[in-house]
Amino acid sequence: MSGRVLYLSGPMTGYPNNNLAAFDHAEELLTNADYQVISPANAARITAWELTWTEYMQTAIRAIYQADGLALLPGWPGSKGAQIEVTVATCRGIPVAPVADWLRREYKENEEWR
Repeated sequence: MSGRVLYLSGPMTGYPNNNLAAFDHAEELLTNADYQVISPANAARITAWELTWTEYMQTAIRAIYQADGLALLPGWPGSKGAQIEVTVATCRGIPVAPVADWLRREYKENEEWR
């Protein structure tokens, strides 16, 4: 079990239902691969979208400091928030990669462990 904590980053603003289905699907895949996932979609549900964009970003930045890596959803380059999250993670020196790469990495680690 990796036990690594990944922050899930991707576009929300301007997407139908704030792209929650994509966040939920990625969270499920990563969780099944033994990652612990911090998803901003869950934070948004808890606060019922009551915070401003800036307040959500402040929450996201704090959450990135709890993570060991950042997992990117498709479309992230078109998201101002995701770009900020990538910058914060890069400045922290934690790995940043698409969700699919994290899933392949976990598979390789598990194969090598056996």
